[in-house]
Amino acid sequence: MKFIHAGDFHLGMEPDKDKPYGEERREELWEGFFRLIDICQEEKPDLLLIAGDLFHRQPLVRDLQQVNYGFANLPATQVVMIAGNHDYLTPRSNYRNFKWAENVHLFLDDKWDRIYLPSCHTYLYGFSYHQRKAPGMRLSDIRPGQEEGYHILLAHGGEEGRLPIRSDWLAMMKFDYAAFGHIHKQQWLRKNAAFCGSFEPLDINETGAHGYILGELSEEERSFRFIPAAKREYRQVRVEVIPGMTDWEVRHRIQEEIEAGGREHMYRFLLTGLRDRHVIFPVEEMQKLGRINQIIDETVPDYDFEGLERENKNNVIGMYIEAVRKSGAPDEICDRALFLGMEVLTGTE
Repeated sequence: MKFIHAGDFHLGMEPDKDKPYGEERREELWEGFFRLIDICQEEKPDLLLIAGDLFHRQPLVRDLQQVNYGFANLPATQVVMIAGNHDYLTPRSNYRNFKWAENVHLFLDDKWDRIYLPSCHTYLYGFSYHQRKAPGMRLSDIRPGQEEGYHILLAHGGEEGRLPIRSDWLAMMKFDYAAFGHIHKQQWLRKNAAFCGSFEPLDINETGAHGYILGELSEEERSFRFIPAAKREYRQVRVEVIPGMTDWEVRHRIQEEIEAGGREHMYRFLLTGLRDRHVIFPVEEMQKLGRINQIIDETVPDYDFEGLERENKNNVIGMYIEAVRKSGAPDEICDRALFLGMEVLTGTE
């Protein structure tokens, strides 16, 4: 039995909406969903598991019609979904009365439930959120049945108030596979239990590859692997600055990093090291060099502290440098104190 585990599409969200490329990012989330449909048409899995937060907020009827169109084009695949903490089932949720294609199954209860799919001889266990949190819901309250067939858990959470995952539960877990959503960076909890991560990255902190998990279960073999499929990645790049570098030289370094890493990706640049005392990097202007989400300037001025102490021995600057250097604090703290002190005392900023 072959399955695909995906989730956290957050359709309707507008990542990076304050950036020049923000408008197209909203559409890219929908493109990602339909890219998964294309993948399913090629792979022909028996099951497609959607582990919650298909939508970023309460879906409109037209949103449901869109995704249902995609699911209906997977006649060889049974689709099983849960609602997460973003698209949870309110009393008036459009999820409740929507007529899905015959191959689509949505857990409607806010308590553990089970669905049996005879076409793939599989039992699915799950529940949908009915509010932002799932108070009182515990993984320890659900166990696979004893019937022959495959037993798969579908769940959304992993933190306090939202189905916390305890190490003792993981160690004793008896499901053939546990498909989790909510955490946006893919991670394995054990060989047969994982967060699939969001299909497309949604935030600058969600670096690395995004995609889905492809699993296969049989009497002879069980395999699970993560497959990158996102259009873009968030990447963090460090640029080391040395004395003598101008702002134009730093711009060129940033451009080189973008060209080497790929212009399609989104970047956070961290400027570190020593800069000339009177150089100021125009980070807002530099962000126009590509899909740059953020530039953080952590450079510090290149002060000659020994020379400054000699030249200012009888004034506050010299006395400050002497006091810090004799403080006995670790070098890293002393250096930071000296840099910050000089910014104030010399009026550099």
